[in-house]
Amino acid sequence: MFGLTKPMPIGKLFGIKLTISWSFLVLVAVFALFSAFQGPSFLLGLIGGVIVLGLLFASVVIHELGHSLVAQRLGIRIAEIELHFFGGAAKMIDLPKTPRDQLIVAAAGPAVSFMVAGISGLLLLVGNPLGIVSTLLWANVMLGAFNLIPALPTDGGRILRAALTPHYGPLDATRMAVKVARVATIAIGLGALVVPGF
Repeated sequence: MFGLTKPMPIGKLFGIKLTISWSFLVLVAVFALFSAFQGPSFLLGLIGGVIVLGLLFASVVIHELGHSLVAQRLGIRIAEIELHFFGGAAKMIDLPKTPRDQLIVAAAGPAVSFMVAGISGLLLLVGNPLGIVSTLLWANVMLGAFNLIPALPTDGGRILRAALTPHYGPLDATRMAVKVARVATIAIGLGALVVPGF
């Protein structure tokens, strides 16, 4: 029996264990119910909400697989990919050995997200059944762009830290990345307050 704090395994992808936290199931339930009451009918809204959420988290899994598969090619072992309330995370057993490896692993996720977005854009030329293709396109654009924000622990923050490490050392590079993260967080917060629809 799994406790409420322990992720639930649901299978493997490319030999990597995939788990779901209970917070993710709560998110599914809340989002599905919200969509059900917003749709033309309860059932259609419910189905639409589940489809959208499924596409969003499929995009997260693909993003985390980008990190994981590249990490494995560099000799870094992956414990699991966990889906949770705030998205997902590839949990590494080993740390990247060099700043270059850190940068490559961090950049792999956004690169894969933008690649999926590009493929979705091409598929839009063929069709967009139930809005699935356009949802997949924008989900991956937003996922890739958000993760490039230079604010730890996002991929952009890790890329920045890895780029600074050869010049300043790991400790000072981390401190500098944290300072940039604070500025980025404040800028995003101000943008949300000042710019409509930010």
